[in-house]
Amino acid sequence: MVQLRKLARYKRLIGQSPKPNPEWRQWDGLLRPPKLHPTFVRGYPQFEKPFDPANRLTPASQRKWRPPPQPRIVKGIFHDKGYMAEKEVFDTAFQLHLVGWLKVRATFILGHVQGDTYALSYFKKYLEESEVQRKAP
Repeated sequence: MVQLRKLARYKRLIGQSPKPNPEWRQWDGLLRPPKLHPTFVRGYPQFEKPFDPANRLTPASQRKWRPPPQPRIVKGIFHDKGYMAEKEVFDTAFQLHLVGWLKVRATFILGHVQGDTYALSYFKKYLEESEVQRKAP
C-alpha cells in the first residue's frame, strides 16, 4: 500500500516538474575565459560598477578590508647574539600575560603580541625605555 502511494506521488511529480534543459549553459571546453576577480578600491571590492555608500541594496556585512598589522621592530645591538635580551623580553611578556610571537636577533627584536591594553602599553614603554641587555656582560 505504501509503495503504491509513493509510486502515485512519483508519477504526479514527474508531470509537474519540467525536464532540465542541458543546453541552458554554453560549454566552452578548454577555451573557457578566466574567472573575473574584483579589484579593491579603498578596501571595497569593485566588480563592474563603483561602490556607492548611499546604495543600501548591498548587505551591511561587506566590511572594509584592512591589511594585517605589520609587526613592530625594536632596533639595537644586543650582545651574545641576543640570548639575554630574548630571556628578558620573554620573561616580561610572560609576566604581563601577553600572547603572540617574538623573534630576537643580535640587531633587532621583531614580533606581534596581544593582551590587555595596560599590559601592552607597559610592554611598549619597557621596550622603548629599558636597556634590554644592550651592554656586554
